[in-house]
Parts: sequence; structure tokens; C-alpha cells
Amino acid sequence: MLRQFVKSGTPYILLSSHKNPERRSDVDIESGDFCEIDVFIAPFSLPPAILCLEDRWDEDLYLWSREPIEEAIGVCET
Repeated sequence: MLRQFVKSGTPYILLSSHKNPERRSDVDIESGDFCEIDVFIAPFSLPPAILCLEDRWDEDLYLWSREPIEEAIGVCET
């Protein structure tokens, strides 16, 4: 999804991310269960966002411009 965002040329992306104070990235879930994703840790490891909108106690919305996402995932626009 992030590669497609970069290739699209869209200037900004708004994503939700769960707070993960333990910084765990390898949590197993049951089939059909909900996975709380923290985009700031592996495998995404996104850079700091330009804006954070507080949403819920365990999840916020973050805004990035395309260039930092492109650098973080290493995708060319071509």
C-alpha cells in the first residue's frame, strides 16, 4: 500500500497507528482477529509524521508528505 501511495504522486497520506509502548512487532493473532499495527516500528519503521491528530486512547492519526515515506520504504517514483 505504501509503495502504491508513493507511485501515485499523491502529496500526502493520513494513516492510523496504534500506540505500542512495548515496541513489539511480532504479536501472533488468531485468524479473523484484529491486529493493532504501529507504523513506527518494523516492518514499516516510518519516520516522524508532520502532524498527529489524537483519535482514541490507543490509536492516533498521522499525516506524512510523500517524500519521507518514499525515503523510508526505498521506492522510486518511476
